[in-house]
Amino acid sequence: MSNRSRTPEDPLLTMREAAEELGVDPETIRRWARKGVISYVAVGPFRRKRIRRSVLNHHQRDMRGVDGFPLERNKHL
Repeated sequence: MSNRSRTPEDPLLTMREAAEELGVDPETIRRWARKGVISYVAVGPFRRKRIRRSVLNHHQRDMRGVDGFPLERNKHL
């Protein structure tokens, strides 16, 4: 992994940290990552999923904690 991926301006967050930032369960973040709703990077020998702060900030405007789904999927509510 390059040093660019761990800059102080754009740190990598664990699924738990990302969930805390958005106020959702960590499993919700994992599900969003699996479905491609939020992008992630796989790091280390075990390919742990991490989310860049910039990606989280970008999606934070579109994501809401309502029913644990992104706002786009709640348009029918």
